[in-house]
Amino acid sequence: MLMNTRGIVAGVAIVASVAICHPAMAQNKPLPTGPVVVFPAVVDGAGESAKTVSTTVVESLRQRLKGIGASVVVYSGKLPSMLRAQQEQMFTKELIENGPADDRDAAKKMSINIGATEFVQVFVDGYKYDSGTRTASFNLNVNRYLASTGAPVGTVNFKQQGIAAANTATKLQESEAVSRAMTVGAEQSIGGLYPASTIVETAKPAKAGKKKGNSWIKPAFILALFGLYQGTR
Repeated sequence: MLMNTRGIVAGVAIVASVAICHPAMAQNKPLPTGPVVVFPAVVDGAGESAKTVSTTVVESLRQRLKGIGASVVVYSGKLPSMLRAQQEQMFTKELIENGPADDRDAAKKMSINIGATEFVQVFVDGYKYDSGTRTASFNLNVNRYLASTGAPVGTVNFKQQGIAAANTATKLQESEAVSRAMTVGAEQSIGGLYPASTIVETAKPAKAGKKKGNSWIKPAFILALFGLYQGTR
């Protein structure tokens, strides 16, 4: 019996549809399309430790952003674009050296100058460190903005706590406690500001020993045969 052409087409169509399937992306708060600038965190309550706390918090966020595939620029007054801006007196010396703090308009202008598409401002409020228990606690507020307009894309706010290991050198315990708190803090922040990233991360790479992209062949082939069989009836 001759095979029905319509059955052949149906089988091929099934194979094609299976081959081109991709994970859906979240439509709200999509992943960044270009570089993201993370400005120094504004730390309240840390005193002399403020710079260390800011550096630790920003580094944790940088690593997490990099983990979702974002191109990250940690702000520094020594960036080539900012050195040129200083020569051209686009910003004050203090602003270039310390960053925009809570000034969103300045952050927007600086981000555009750097060539970023988005920027992130970070606030660490109510910071406390107990040397006796080696515990750091604070409220973490992270805000995501579009560089082109300064419009907010999202904001998250979480309480954090971290405890340094007892065998860590005393002078490093505070930064370790903050780092441990940010293990959770960075995950919560980036997950809340970039929800599409959780979908992207579910698309795991093929396991070693298996040819990439061939996992669909067996079910697709079976479906194709079913389509051909239907066409012969």
